[in-house]
Amino acid sequence: MEEEDDDASTAAHPPGDPPDRSVASLPPDRSSLVAPDGATPAAAGRGASAILVIAALAPWLVMVPARGALAVLAHAIALVAAMHGAGLVLARLAGRPAVHPLLAIQWGLASLIGILGVAIAFGAGGLATQAVIVYGFAGIHTAAIASSFAAYRERVSGARPRLRSWLVPACLLAAISALHILGAAGDLGAYPFDDDGHVLAQIQRLRETGTLGDPIGYARTAQLGGQLAFDALATLGGDVHLVRLAEGLAFVLVIGLALARLRPAGQADATSGLWGWLLVLVGASFTYVRVDPAACWTAAGLILALHATLAEHDDAPLPAGVLAGALAALRLELVPVAAAALLAAWWPHRRDLRRTTALVIGALAVVGPYAAARILAWHSVPDAARALVAPMAGPIGARFAIFAGVAAACAPLVIVMWRVRELRWLGVASALAIAGIASQLTGARPYAASFLWPLAITGALVLVTQLVRSSRASIAACLVALVLVVLVQEGRTATGRKRWTRRYLDLAYDLDYLRSTRDRAPVSGGYEPLLREVPAGAVVAVWVARPERLDYGAAFRIIDLRTPRAAWIRAGLPWAPAGRVEALLAGLGAHLLLLEADDRAPARWAFAARYTTVAEAGGVRLIDLRRPR
Repeated sequence: MEEEDDDASTAAHPPGDPPDRSVASLPPDRSSLVAPDGATPAAAGRGASAILVIAALAPWLVMVPARGALAVLAHAIALVAAMHGAGLVLARLAGRPAVHPLLAIQWGLASLIGILGVAIAFGAGGLATQAVIVYGFAGIHTAAIASSFAAYRERVSGARPRLRSWLVPACLLAAISALHILGAAGDLGAYPFDDDGHVLAQIQRLRETGTLGDPIGYARTAQLGGQLAFDALATLGGDVHLVRLAEGLAFVLVIGLALARLRPAGQADATSGLWGWLLVLVGASFTYVRVDPAACWTAAGLILALHATLAEHDDAPLPAGVLAGALAALRLELVPVAAAALLAAWWPHRRDLRRTTALVIGALAVVGPYAAARILAWHSVPDAARALVAPMAGPIGARFAIFAGVAAACAPLVIVMWRVRELRWLGVASALAIAGIASQLTGARPYAASFLWPLAITGALVLVTQLVRSSRASIAACLVALVLVVLVQEGRTATGRKRWTRRYLDLAYDLDYLRSTRDRAPVSGGYEPLLREVPAGAVVAVWVARPERLDYGAAFRIIDLRTPRAAWIRAGLPWAPAGRVEALLAGLGAHLLLLEADDRAPARWAFAARYTTVAEAGGVRLIDLRRPR
C-alpha cells in the first residue's frame, strides 16, 4: 500500500512541475511518507479503513434496540445499504463491477422494486419477505466491502485529496439529509392518498397478505405498484405511517448522485465544488413539494441514473433495462420516458441481438410481475361492478390523434434539446410524456402533469453537469447560475407552506415529534372488535377513515371503497345517485358493509337503514347486507 501511495505522490508531481516545498524540505528517507493531501500514507490508510469499517457495519445498527429518530435513521442506513448491495449484484451481472456507489444505489433501488414485484405477483410480498430482501442485500453490501477491503481502501485513499472543495457541500447535504429523512418519517399525519388510492392501506394489505389484491383499492388507473413497493421497504423499520420516508430518502440520493456526476473525474476543481454547493442549496429550497405520497424524487433518481448509465455505461444494457422497467412501474405517465430511454440504448446497437435481449429482459423482469398483478386484480371484479368503477375515457382513436398533435407541437422543445447530445433522448422523452398526459393515454387526470417535474428536475441537473464539466466558462453557465440563484431566492420569499423557512420548521417539528414519541402509531386493531365475528370467506366492503387499521390478514376479504376510483360515492356529485352505491355493493358480492359516519355523504348511505346493523361502536357500524330489516 505504501508503494502505491508513493507512486501516486510521484504522479502528482511529474517532471517539470515545481516540487512541493513541504516534501522537498524533508530528508530523503522521509519524503515518501507524505501523502498528496499533506497526511502520511499510513494516516490516510487508517482514515480510509475507518470509513470503510463504518460503511460496512452501519447498516446493522438496526439490530440495536432503539426507538424514534434513532430507529428510523438506522433503518434508512440499512435500506441504502440494501440498495447498494442489490446494485452491486446487478453490476456484477452486467459485467460492470466498478460502478460508482451512488449510481449502484439507484441500480439497486430499481432491482429491489423488481424483486418485490415478483414476490407480489406470487402473493409472497409480505413483511417477512420484505425483511429478507432488505437485510439480505444489506448483508451483500457488507460482504462486498469485507471481501474487497484493500481495493476499496485504495480507492477511498486516492479520492481524498480531490474532495477538499466538496467538504462544504457534503456537510450541508448531510445536515439537510438528516432533516429531510427524519422530518419526513415524523410526519405521521401526512395526507394518505395519492391520486389512485389510500397508500397506507395498500401497504398494510401488502404487509399482511403479501399481495395487492384489492379489486377497488389497488391502484390500477395510473400506476402498477412500483412506488408502493418502495414505500413498503421504506416503512419496514416501523409502521406504515413512515411512508413519507421514501421520498425524503430519494431526494437525498438524487442530490448525491448529481454531485457525484458534477465533479470532473480525476480533478480537484474548486469551481465544481462551488456549483455543488449551489445545487444543494437549490434542492433544499425547491418550492415544489408533493402533499401526497406519490412519486417525484424516486422517479427523478431513476431518470438521472438512466442518463448516467446511457452516458457512462453504454456497454451495460441490463441495468438500463431494469431502470426503465422500474420507472414504468412507478407511474404510467412515466412510461414514455422509459420507452425513450430504451430506444436510446437500443438504437446505436440495434444489430446486436445480445444487447437487445438484455434490454428487453431487464425491463420485462420488473414491469411484468406488476402488470400481471394488476390484470389479475382488475379481472377479479365482476362485470356488473366493473362498469361502475371503470375509468371514463374518450375514443382511443381521438386520443391517439391528440397524442400525435401534441407531440408535433413539442417539436421545438426537442430541437432545442437535440443540440446538446446528452439531452437528446430526454428531449424526446419530454415531448412523448407531455403528449401522453394531454391525450390521457398515460394520465387520466388533469393533475397528472405534475409527474413532468421529475423529468424537468433531471434535465436541469444534466444541463448543469455538462456546463460544469466543460473546460471553458460560457455565457450559458452564467445564465444557469443566475437561474439557480433565482430559485434559491424564490424558495426564501415564497408564501405559505412553500416558503423555505416554513417547510424546514415543519420538518424540524416532525423530527421533534418522532424523537419524543415512544410508541408507534396505531395501525391494526382499530376495527377488530366489530369484525371479530365475521365468518371466513365473507366479503366485507369498507368505507372508513383509517383503512390502514384493518386486519387484512383475516380469513375474510376486505374491499376498500374509499378510493379515487369510487370517488363518485361522495356527496356533491348529482350524476351518482344513491342507488348506484347499492348496485356496486351487489356487483362486488359484498356480504357486509363496515361504514364509518360520514356527514359529507349521508344520501349515499341512506339505503343502509334498510339492512340490519349487527355491531356498532364509536360511530362505526357493521351492516349485514344479507339481512333486510
